Order: sequence, then C-alpha cells, then structure tokens
Amino acid sequence: MSKLAFALLRNSLLVCASAVIGDIGCQAINKMNEDKSNKINANSITPNSNSTIHKNDLTTNKSEGNMTLPEFYEKAMSGHKFYGWWDVKRTAVMGINGFFVIAPISYGMNQKLEKLFPGKEVKQIMKKMVTMWCIVPFTISLSFISVGFLNGRSIEQAENKIKADLLTTMGMGAAYWPIINFMNFRLVPVDYRPVAGSIAASVWQMYMSNQVNKPVEPSKQENLAVERL
Repeated sequence: MSKLAFALLRNSLLVCASAVIGDIGCQAINKMNEDKSNKINANSITPNSNSTIHKNDLTTNKSEGNMTLPEFYEKAMSGHKFYGWWDVKRTAVMGINGFFVIAPISYGMNQKLEKLFPGKEVKQIMKKMVTMWCIVPFTISLSFISVGFLNGRSIEQAENKIKADLLTTMGMGAAYWPIINFMNFRLVPVDYRPVAGSIAASVWQMYMSNQVNKPVEPSKQENLAVERL
C-alpha cells in the first residue's frame, strides 16, 4: 500500500470513528434530556405504571442482547432504537458519510492548503484558516445532502435543509473551530493533523449529528414554500 493510500485510509477511519462516537454521544445526550423531562412530569405517573415500564425495559434489553446478527441487522435497518435510545441505522449513516464524503475532502483540503501556504507562521496559518472557512459552506451542505440521500430524502428536502440550517451550523462552527484549527496548523505536522483534528471532531460531530438528522422546523418549511411561489 502506498504512503498516500495509507494516509487516506487512516484519515477516513479516524473521521468515521469520530462521526460514530459523536452520533452515539448525541443520541445519549438526547436520551438523558428526554429522561430529565420525563422526571419533571413524574407526578402524573402512578407507582404501578412506573414499575411496569421498568420491567418491560429490562425484558426488552435482555432480548436485544440475545439477538442473532441477521435479527440485529433487520431491526437496525428498520430504524429500531436499541435499548430505547440508540438508532444504529442513524449511527451507520453518519459513519458512512464521514468515511466516504468528509474524510477525503478533509484530507485533500489539508494537503492542498499546506502546499498553497506552507509553514507554521501566523500569517500562513491565517491564510489557511480563511481559505478553509470559504470552503466550509460547501462541506456542510455536502453533509446535509449526503446524510439526506442515505436516509431516503429528496433533492427538494435536501435543498430545504441547507436553506434552513446552513447559516446556524456555520455560526456554531465559527465559535468552535478557529482556535482548534490554529493550534492544529501551528503545532501538528501535516500528516498527523487528521489525528489531532479527529479528537476535536468527535465533540463537533455531536452537534453536527443533531443538525443533519433533525427535520426542518415547520415554520421554516412554510417560509421556504412561500419563497417558491
């Protein structure tokens, strides 16, 4: 295996791993928030119903733990939430998007930026960061489109998603990535930047997982429908 192919494969696996970890973390946080919300309304649930729910949860978890691989695959592809919160299909989609879409773009972009603006001087780093920021709208839009298509959404739905959530996602990225990118460009050799970046990306992927998977808000859908008239 050539050095380029090995580096690309390593980067793809790291980005895929960060996407998977980020999505599982996102779903776990959503589940904890849901449980917290349910506890607030616990007074409306009788003790008997509480104990029944708990017993059913244990039964479900036990049966899921004893599933065969074909049964697991069938349930996962149907969108079943394992243990009451983990959507395996959603996690797989995020991993596929990371491996086949985001990773090659990320690797190629880092290599090209280093050739265009070589060195670790602040001036060169700022050039890299500005150039990278100009590409960000396309990479985020590509994630929206890729995840949407993998989930069976139409081109029109993907377009609505970009119009509704692109600017919000870019705003969060502007608050999170600049200091991380600066440290990465300043301190880490180019071949190892994906390794360092994947650690920070695991946190970012928690947010991105929520953004790319959440449906467009009804109010925004109505506004987009009016724009087409």
